[in-house]
Amino acid sequence: MNGLTDPGLAMYVAAAVTLVVWLGIFAYLLKIDRQAKALRQALQERQANPANQTNNAPIRPERVSPERKETSNV
Repeated sequence: MNGLTDPGLAMYVAAAVTLVVWLGIFAYLLKIDRQAKALRQALQERQANPANQTNNAPIRPERVSPERKETSNV
C-alpha cells in the first residue's frame, strides 16, 4: 500500500499536523503575553515617575513613512 493512503498512517500524520498547529498558536500567544507584560510595566513606570518625562515622548518611537521623511534641499 501507498504510505499516505494507509488509514493508520494518515491518522498519525493528521495528529502530528494538528499538534504542530496548536504548538504554533500557543507560542504566538505566549509571545503576545510577554510583549503586553513589558508594555504594562513600561506604562506603570512612566505613570510612577512623571517628572522624568521631559516632553511626553512616546514609549516607542513612531515609524516614519518615506513620504513624511524630511529631506534637506541643499
